[in-house]
Amino acid sequence: MGDDTLNGGAGDDTLSVSAYSNSLVDGGTGNDDLSVYSGYTQVGIVTTLDSTTTNGTITSGNYQISFQNIERLEITGTFNSDSLLGGNGNDSLNGYGGGDTIKGGAGDDTLSVEFSEYSNDNLLIGGDGNDVLTGDSINSISVDTFAYNNYTEGVDTINKFDSSQDLIQVSANGFGGGLIAGSLSQSQFVLGTAATTSDQRFVYDNTTGALYFDLDGSGSGFTQRQLATITGGVSLSASNFTIV
Repeated sequence: MGDDTLNGGAGDDTLSVSAYSNSLVDGGTGNDDLSVYSGYTQVGIVTTLDSTTTNGTITSGNYQISFQNIERLEITGTFNSDSLLGGNGNDSLNGYGGGDTIKGGAGDDTLSVEFSEYSNDNLLIGGDGNDVLTGDSINSISVDTFAYNNYTEGVDTINKFDSSQDLIQVSANGFGGGLIAGSLSQSQFVLGTAATTSDQRFVYDNTTGALYFDLDGSGSGFTQRQLATITGGVSLSASNFTIV
């Protein structure tokens, strides 16, 4: 706690600060990490980031961390609703409690809402890269939504997906294939390893947990792309998808 100025200088540094502070952080040259712990702050935190300049802010109420020359973020959120944003590095973003929105950006990111409580709903967007997304394992009420903007973002690993309530959100514009905003039609989903009709768009292998998208179903013009591996032997269905 307190008001700090941290300068990494040359080399690869890890700089740690509390969100309960007004701090200035400059990573300097090299590949630098900024580690921020929020814990019991009374207000959720909001991250802003320019991934081109590696500059940004992390704000919680009247407290703000301003940083520059930071290539990787490691942030632990609060028990409130946080908005966490990663950059081009391999970021680690944990929403902790509350109803959180977490966007990994580019890089192979680790996003988590493992300690969410009460009826808070969470949104996790891995972005580009092969990300690891972990849902809430404590609360049986909250809905975790794992979002995809297009089918070229990489192959994610999704942990602790609750098929009784959690959702996979995909963009109709980003994916194409005739998807329409709303619920996914039963005819657009199939269990197995490949589409068997021209209508099917999402293929789920319930043996391996692999989730695929096929732009033309059983047609020969497009090779299915893997979106994710869902761990834990989940029984996925069309009702677990929402189109925006």
